[in-house]
Amino acid sequence: MAKREPRYNDVPITEIPEVVNFENVKARYHKFKQDNAAYFQYLNQIQEEYNIALQAAEKAVKVNQVSCGDFHYYLKLDKIDDDMAYQIHGHEKFLALGGTIETVTIRKMDKTRYMSNVQAGVVTADERQLTVKTEPRYHKPEGMNVP
Repeated sequence: MAKREPRYNDVPITEIPEVVNFENVKARYHKFKQDNAAYFQYLNQIQEEYNIALQAAEKAVKVNQVSCGDFHYYLKLDKIDDDMAYQIHGHEKFLALGGTIETVTIRKMDKTRYMSNVQAGVVTADERQLTVKTEPRYHKPEGMNVP
């Protein structure tokens, strides 16, 4: 059995009018889908065939580097492998040819350690408010995309 994640601030559906509206529309959709099962079965089948054919066609035009039908080859870009150019040309020539070498600073905090310091009072409430951001995460129903 799948593990259930906690639900925070759970309120009845009736408290949020937008959720009530969503649930009503969802019920109408499921009823329509049930009443038209043959149509949806056909739609699912042809959608799967469409997506498989789309992937195969996309792969074919990319391999051949052509425009064909709905597939438009519209831009050709040259991309330089910076690391390979550095290895081939060496440091001095790499720089002379327009290369640059950058140093990137990345700051990372160990969340567990930091939060235990918050708990211990080493990090003040004001510092916590400035440094710790609470981001709500939601699971939601998938959107509908019927052409």
